[in-house]
Amino acid sequence: MNKLAGGIALGVVGAGLALAFSGDVSLVWDTADYPPRWHCGRWTPLMGWLHIISDIATWVAYVAIPIMLVYFARSQPEIPFRNLFWLFSVFILFCGSTHLMEAIIFWWPAYRLLGILKLGTGIVSIATAVVLSWTIPKMLQLQSPQQLENKVAQRTAELELTRLQLQRVIDQSRNFLGILDLDGTLLETNQASLRATGVRKEDVLNRPFWETGWWKDFSSMKPTLESAIADARNGQGTRFELRRQAADGAAIMVDCSLQPMPGTDGQVAWILSEGIDITDQRMREDELKHLNTELSKSNRELEQFAYVASHDLKEPLRKISSFAQLLQNEYGTKLSAEATEYIEFIVSSADRLMTLISDLLSISRISSQGKELAPVDANAAVAEAISNLQLAIEESGAEISVEPFPTLIADPNQLTLLFQNLIENAIKYQGQNSPQIRVGGRQIGPQYECFVTDNGIGIEEKYADRIFEIFKRLHSRDEYPGTGVGLAICKKIVQRMGGRIWLESKLGQGSTFYFTINRQTI
Repeated sequence: MNKLAGGIALGVVGAGLALAFSGDVSLVWDTADYPPRWHCGRWTPLMGWLHIISDIATWVAYVAIPIMLVYFARSQPEIPFRNLFWLFSVFILFCGSTHLMEAIIFWWPAYRLLGILKLGTGIVSIATAVVLSWTIPKMLQLQSPQQLENKVAQRTAELELTRLQLQRVIDQSRNFLGILDLDGTLLETNQASLRATGVRKEDVLNRPFWETGWWKDFSSMKPTLESAIADARNGQGTRFELRRQAADGAAIMVDCSLQPMPGTDGQVAWILSEGIDITDQRMREDELKHLNTELSKSNRELEQFAYVASHDLKEPLRKISSFAQLLQNEYGTKLSAEATEYIEFIVSSADRLMTLISDLLSISRISSQGKELAPVDANAAVAEAISNLQLAIEESGAEISVEPFPTLIADPNQLTLLFQNLIENAIKYQGQNSPQIRVGGRQIGPQYECFVTDNGIGIEEKYADRIFEIFKRLHSRDEYPGTGVGLAICKKIVQRMGGRIWLESKLGQGSTFYFTINRQTI
């Protein structure tokens, strides 16, 4: 806008010069046609010097005013309509120059130069008026000092209301909250902190955080708190546990954190302190640890009992079975058919009980006699499992396909037993067709998901979890032999190796057993 006004002024001045001097600019300085003003008319010294002194005084004021305007505009870069100050400065300088020339022509009659200055002053005056006509509507939109004061007062009231609301929210929190400056001085805290420790707000505000009287052991807390405040000041949050002084003097455990909070410039402006009373949680954890210790002890004793009891039961059962078979062999022809049937029942029951005891021994040995988990060639474990089942495979006509396996973290003997039980289960519960069994797996994150799938009789989905419980059977022993312990053994093996096992199956459409196991870290 100011550039447009300046351009107009220069254009008009140039046109005036051309018009007045027919293009001969040197005439501006020609004073031959006019006498000095002292020689025009009858100027008395009093009247002449009155004009001269008045014009010079006006010129001095007109020079001083732009200097002050320019100084003010340069000192206040954010002032609105800043360019208008520069335009006013030019306008006033032009006005002052005409007054200076009015005094000079008393001795030097440069009337042409004076005319040019007056023409420039007129043009600048018009340009200033034009700019003002464009600017005044915008100025009228500016708020008055009273309006600004009212707005500041309203904004201050809103901020105070927001502060009070925020304080109420903070006071409603059950956590211990505090606001610290960058040196660790406590600026604000909430009611939860005061109630829990029984201190007054005026006793803790504006004091170093480590000297607020909240801490059970002041001497041991100070280094930890100073270090945490230094970390927060550098933009790094810290979390730790401390002992705090409760209202009744007892010590409470606090999960404490100090977090840096940025200001409007993105730099750390203050520090938020937050504490959570975890005394009850720690007591429950200690109690749980104690219960786990007792439970582990009880489990070890139970496993030892099962192992000893099962081992001691084997010998009398072996004798029962042996003597029953001796009776059958030596006196079979002398016994009645009914007595022979009874003896067969004794032998069959003893054998079944021996199998059950062996399975129970296997379960008890999974934890008590298992080897340390280590990298294992899973391909060798699958191959050994298939070799152990070779007779059952040949009798059933089963076809087994095995995909390559990676190295897994496992107990080698138990991994073989796991695959052996699952493959044996697939052979046992075959349908009308010969068993088609596929063994493989895939990588799932840090674990490897193994599977054994078959085309057998399958089961209903609602029984998918029950079959892993010990002694749980879905068929009678006449239909499918077994003790109902095999899948329970599989589950315990998988759990010991840090994985899980599950079944996906549909009745009459086969089954797929899945289990996860950790892979070796390369």
